[in-house]
Amino acid sequence: MKKENKYKIPYILNSRCIGLKNYKHLVLFLIGFLGLTVISLIVTTIIGAINGLDYLNTTDGYTLITLISYFILFCILLLILFKDNLYILKSLINPKEIFLGLVFAGLLISITSIYNAFIFNLGITSNLNQVTVEEVALNSPFFSFIILGIIGPICEELTYRVGLFGIIRKYNRLASYIASSVIFGLLHFSLVDFTLSSFINELLNLPSYIISGLILTIAYEKGGFTSCIVAHMFNNILSMYYILFLG
Repeated sequence: MKKENKYKIPYILNSRCIGLKNYKHLVLFLIGFLGLTVISLIVTTIIGAINGLDYLNTTDGYTLITLISYFILFCILLLILFKDNLYILKSLINPKEIFLGLVFAGLLISITSIYNAFIFNLGITSNLNQVTVEEVALNSPFFSFIILGIIGPICEELTYRVGLFGIIRKYNRLASYIASSVIFGLLHFSLVDFTLSSFINELLNLPSYIISGLILTIAYEKGGFTSCIVAHMFNNILSMYYILFLG
């Protein structure tokens, strides 16, 4: 009798999405969505106690908090998937999915670039999320490349594609696309001064992130986990290259 391979990749019906138990999909989403905020607060408290409250308002302080928080989240997500890591890693070694990921990356970059060029011609500037990424990248290029270019995309894809999209996709395909894309977009929506101009600026930048979420979701369903990871990483790394060398 042939022994069954316990590391065979379980796919959700009619898709290339990794199928986990429902509670794992849900935990991935909740930890990724809410956990990052909690982790950031804890890290902020610790760093503030060590270096003083004034340090928290510096670029160095914010950079350190961001990088440490994402790294901790990454480790937690891997621990949650401890028994599933082997077949998830196995799914990454797929030349066809890597190629599709590059195709989707090109699509993502092209469409969002066209939209961003359009709103910038209207006088709309980069939103707070992008400004923060630029500050962190310029302040710590090497670690930003590792965290924002590699670890960050993995965390977000595990949260919003494998987690959120994965559980809803089992019951309603349209709802899963809407939820994954919109919530991913709202993740990058921020308000600090609560002025009308700030709100409008953030609101008009929002569609770019929703479009990104939609394309990454399509990449995940059609191409698999590797495709959305490659597309997301390529987009972030290219963005960082532009910030560091062309901006």
